[in-house]
Amino acid sequence: MLPSRNTTSWGIRLYCLLALARLRTGFPGALAFLIGWQATHPEERFHHSLVHHPVWFATGSLLSFLSGTVVNLGNTVTDIREDKVNLPHRVQIARFYGLRRLWAANTVMSVLMILLGALTWNLAFFLITILAVWLMNQYSFPPLRLKRHPFLSLVNFSCAVSFPFGFALLLQTGGRVWPNSEWTSLCLLCTIFFGLFGTAKNLQDYDGDKAAGIRTTATMFSTKKAAVLFVVICITSTPLFFFIPFFLGLFDPQVGLIPLWSLFICPILVLMFKHRDDPNTLKTLQSIFFMYPIFFLASLCLLLFPSVTMAVAVTIHLCLLGLVERLGLDARNPNAYRTLQRLTKQEGQQSGYSQHTLY
Repeated sequence: MLPSRNTTSWGIRLYCLLALARLRTGFPGALAFLIGWQATHPEERFHHSLVHHPVWFATGSLLSFLSGTVVNLGNTVTDIREDKVNLPHRVQIARFYGLRRLWAANTVMSVLMILLGALTWNLAFFLITILAVWLMNQYSFPPLRLKRHPFLSLVNFSCAVSFPFGFALLLQTGGRVWPNSEWTSLCLLCTIFFGLFGTAKNLQDYDGDKAAGIRTTATMFSTKKAAVLFVVICITSTPLFFFIPFFLGLFDPQVGLIPLWSLFICPILVLMFKHRDDPNTLKTLQSIFFMYPIFFLASLCLLLFPSVTMAVAVTIHLCLLGLVERLGLDARNPNAYRTLQRLTKQEGQQSGYSQHTLY
């Protein structure tokens, strides 16, 4: 049992908020922004563009990161019913933090994103920021609640990558320059890649979504076996799309290494299929599987735009991801609830000790 949330410290409440925001989901967008930023002006060296536009780069990176995390707060509020089956520990954390407080945090962070867009004095960027925030919230909230529509949910999910590409372009050009062929190809390919990767996120929620009558890319299949096979086809085929611009001469030869990711991910997908009826193993495999788009996009950064500055930027992203993973800031992971129990217990013991010594 957890103590009353009204008696806990701000540090524990902050832990709950960050765990419910699932910070790891912000890194694909942040890495996509790196790719889109350099692809906008591939003739300019990466460190030169950072020197010329440091504030715009920082703003775009932050908004790209938030676009993948803020949606999780709203999703937690709206999905209490099915999460009682799928993720009971996330429900516990959400109720401990407070659903009204969580909804307020989602609203504040959404408004903050719009304000950041306005402070750039870039009309095109401001408008796309408003659109991004609106679509983020419409993933879970009515009236659209896009996650209830399998195809539209994938399109919306892919926006976590496509909008960062748009941020990168508009911050540097203001929308006055038409994107070049390299930027367009990368934006399209990465969007398709991440959208189809989204077919895997519903697998671990199959039982709860099925019981709640929610139609997703997983529950539209009558069996979990068929859902897993569908994911396998989607995930293993998407890297092959990078052969198309490679053969057209749009990319350098080293991009031909990208499809090799299919060989890496296949064994994990086989294990996911083998353990599809074991919820705990399946959740562990999917947690590992989430690293796939992060390393995929990171390798794309280094293959397309090799430089010391780009390597440092990618390394910083991966180190921050490692810190987030080390702190267990993911409410979908049962360890997050156990960490919360440990923190509240420690706080209770310290409070009791202080009261004892006071008297």
